[in-house]
Amino acid sequence: MQLAAYEQNGRAAYAGLAEVISRILAAAVARDGSLHPQQIQHRAKEVASLRKKLAKGGANEADEIEAHAKDLAGVRIIFYTNSDVSRFQNSGVLRDNFEIDWDRTRIHHPTADNAPANELFVSNNYVVRLTDQRAALPEYAPFAGLWCEVQVQTTLNHAWAEMAHDTIYKKPALTGFGSELMKGIEARMARIMRDYLAPAGYAFQKVLSDVDRLSRGQALFEQGIVEAIDQAADNNALYEALSNFHSSVLPHYDDWENGSSDILRAVVRAVERSRELPTEARQTPFGDLAGKTAKDVAEMAASIIEDLRFVDVDQTFDLICSLYRGAEGDEAFAWVKLTSKLAKHHLHVWQEAGPVVQGILMQRVEALSPEDRQLLKPLVLAILREVFATDITGTTVDDDTVTLHQGAVVASDGLRRMRSEALDIARGYDADSLSDGDRSEIIDVLRAAMVMPSYGGVVRPELGEIVLANIAEVALHFAATCARWSYELRQRIEQGMLWTYRHEGEALPGDQTSAAQEAARESMVEAVFAFRDALNADQEFTTYKLLVGFESVFPPAWDDREFDYEGEEAYRREQFGLFIDGIDLGNAKAWLATLRRCAATESNDLATFPSFTEFLQRLAERKPAIAVNYLGQLDARLANFLSPILLGLARTDRWEDTLALVDRWIGERQFLGDIAFAVGVVDALDPDILDRVLSSAIAAADTKAILNVIGAVSRRDGEEHVASLALVLLRALAFASAMNVHYWHRYWLARRGGSAVIRSLADADATLLLGSLVDAPKVNPSLEGVLADLAATHPQAVIDHIGSRIVRRFADGRENDYEAVPYRLRRLRTALADAAILVVRSARGWYAAQPDFFSYHGGKFLQTVYPEFAGPLEEALRPYIGTGDPQDARFVLETMRAYSGEPFLHPLAKAVISSLPPDDDLIGFVEVVLHPTGVTSGEFGRVNRLKQLRATINHWSDDDCAPVKAFAVRFGGRLDNEIRSEQRRSEEHAALHRLEYERAAAEAPSEDDHRNAD
Repeated sequence: MQLAAYEQNGRAAYAGLAEVISRILAAAVARDGSLHPQQIQHRAKEVASLRKKLAKGGANEADEIEAHAKDLAGVRIIFYTNSDVSRFQNSGVLRDNFEIDWDRTRIHHPTADNAPANELFVSNNYVVRLTDQRAALPEYAPFAGLWCEVQVQTTLNHAWAEMAHDTIYKKPALTGFGSELMKGIEARMARIMRDYLAPAGYAFQKVLSDVDRLSRGQALFEQGIVEAIDQAADNNALYEALSNFHSSVLPHYDDWENGSSDILRAVVRAVERSRELPTEARQTPFGDLAGKTAKDVAEMAASIIEDLRFVDVDQTFDLICSLYRGAEGDEAFAWVKLTSKLAKHHLHVWQEAGPVVQGILMQRVEALSPEDRQLLKPLVLAILREVFATDITGTTVDDDTVTLHQGAVVASDGLRRMRSEALDIARGYDADSLSDGDRSEIIDVLRAAMVMPSYGGVVRPELGEIVLANIAEVALHFAATCARWSYELRQRIEQGMLWTYRHEGEALPGDQTSAAQEAARESMVEAVFAFRDALNADQEFTTYKLLVGFESVFPPAWDDREFDYEGEEAYRREQFGLFIDGIDLGNAKAWLATLRRCAATESNDLATFPSFTEFLQRLAERKPAIAVNYLGQLDARLANFLSPILLGLARTDRWEDTLALVDRWIGERQFLGDIAFAVGVVDALDPDILDRVLSSAIAAADTKAILNVIGAVSRRDGEEHVASLALVLLRALAFASAMNVHYWHRYWLARRGGSAVIRSLADADATLLLGSLVDAPKVNPSLEGVLADLAATHPQAVIDHIGSRIVRRFADGRENDYEAVPYRLRRLRTALADAAILVVRSARGWYAAQPDFFSYHGGKFLQTVYPEFAGPLEEALRPYIGTGDPQDARFVLETMRAYSGEPFLHPLAKAVISSLPPDDDLIGFVEVVLHPTGVTSGEFGRVNRLKQLRATINHWSDDDCAPVKAFAVRFGGRLDNEIRSEQRRSEEHAALHRLEYERAAAEAPSEDDHRNAD
């Protein structure tokens, strides 16, 4: 249509279209019920305005005007706030009722702080037309094919836009007159938007958001928490009721202090009901999720109680005790944790009343009956631990920062008495402890009384004196009771006491101190030495700590602060020599008992036994007759240390006797796992022994021994026995596979330079090895090492193994914790670096089998193996572009999708675009692939990532390839919309965040309020 036709009758048609679209919108909004626009306007563009727009755009009146003006028909729907606009956009009203031209749709929002006035227009402008179904109806037929612009705005943006339209967009042509004044007008308009209207819009939104939140909270408040709890059919509903109450009701109670008793009774009712209600899976569009349990309900209930804990400390304590008594399993931990929070030194409480909360709790604990004190022991210990703490923390929050305040408790006679009473209670528990586990827990609580403030400031002498006196009390208690402790516990506590002595044994230059504090320090040192002497009076213990452990404290450490690890090792070796010199047939039996006690030490730490193994090796080498005698009396625990004994005996003339013993054990199926391990460590043992060990282990179904055989093969790998070791490995793997022992790879020691045994395997043997690993739930570093070794000679087999894992991941009955493809690879990445063609060919098959999930498994594997993309992977993917098979192109794009829109994808993306028809649906998927999806930081992190992408796409407009140019124009426009939309969202989030904290700060009680409350 040309301008003349528009003037003659076209404008009337567009006016009718605008009216129709406004009526449809009004009806749709009313039907929705949740959308409340202020008004809906409509109009057709004036001829004079259109003529001016055409001239400004370089068009003439004979051109087709639709190509130059998308707003010939215009509808404006105006809402009160930004959140109303967002709700309308998310409602689907436009999508459901009209066809939208997304390429011409524009989001208007300034993306720079210093944007000029003509860029401050804020609106979402959609270009729509009637759907084909609606346009086919007689009453709508005259409007078929006509486009209309629908502007979605807030009231404030509408007011600014109307003013700007008449002042900025319609400004007169000024030549030599009034230009400076016009600049001032534009600056004022910009300032009005930035300084007044935009903040006011966010403030209006915050008001409505608060009103909405209050409305939802009021509904819950009027329903009553008790009713909501009683109506809950399962723990999911019960948890949701408590969660809604905690977030939407409790913060808005006008008199929650007086209502706290009713609230707490309701919370107790909820916890008690949760113990009877079932745990039901939660159904979601993404599958069933684990249902809320009684423990989850307890944790939410504890959050509510925590908010009210200081209203009535006695009531809170009684409530926690009651709930703890009825708790089972993990739920009990929620009440122990809440007790700690109740007893913790809180900065604001201390500022008001000092240790009043701790004092109340100590009185309640002292009043407990002996039976209750024992029943509630975890709660009491949590209180004692916090009473002993000397640090105080608190926080203050403003709009963009959280400030952590730290300090120390203030010394007083009351604090001294309270800590002393707490020590008495803890010592009472210690006297009743029967096991090392119970005793260790009590000792750790007592040690909490020995800690000075850790915040880094100066400790006042009065507080230092109290803590030093407590250290002395605890040290003397330990001296009197340490004979009951295990050797392991003695080591740990002596180590801690040494560090306490080193830190607190003398005042440092610059410390504040007093005569009373120094007197307390002297008493503390005497008590610590009394503990040290009592502990080391036991000769068996001093021998034990020389032989076992890295926490051992030796006499020089008390006198020499520079006595370090090297000094400890020299001292140990010197003592080892003296010990071994003194061992003879007369005391050999007693020493065997000592060695058995050392071997029985429970430890998951490899640093526990190096000194013990060194001692055994030296003993066997210097006293071989006694060592061989010990071998004849091995028990299961001492057999774990067979290797160092054999290493020592291999250098003596008793080696033949030793081998005879080993032969006898194999025949009797004794210590098979220990022998297998020793073969991997002791070069003097022939690796052919492993074949015999394995046969006995298989006959005895001794899994541990078979796993140690596998470990021994890896340790002896690379020798001249490669062929025989490979046969042993395959036999062991066959057993492991039959018994579903998929974790054998944990015993395989990866070798620098790779495994000669694994590389020697034939194809069928490689398949056996990999088949035994499919059920391993994760590709951890040890499994990756095996795969990397095999990939050196069988890359396709390893790739197929990954494919098998992917199939297994989607097989029926697989657990959710099965990880088909790891998130990180190191050795396998190197091993497959030159196998990109094989990997891509196999990945194409994985995609064909599971196209919908490919980016989450196959694509992830490719991204993990080839993190840089460009190079071998890109070249391997190019043959799949332009094949004529749309699934090939889709496969390439799904692979690229795993790379989070990184710029190195762009060359291949251009190649895909060039190979596709202009209207191919995959063109839209290219946009998805190029979108940045990685981690961003800051409020405007995603905006900045999008701007970077937009800058790159700008350059694509100069590309020689026409499809790439067309893509750049279309995608660039969509990016502009997304940038503006994301900018608006980020600004809104930041503004509302600031308003929330401004409100909280305004409502926070002042210092005068605190004083008035007192």
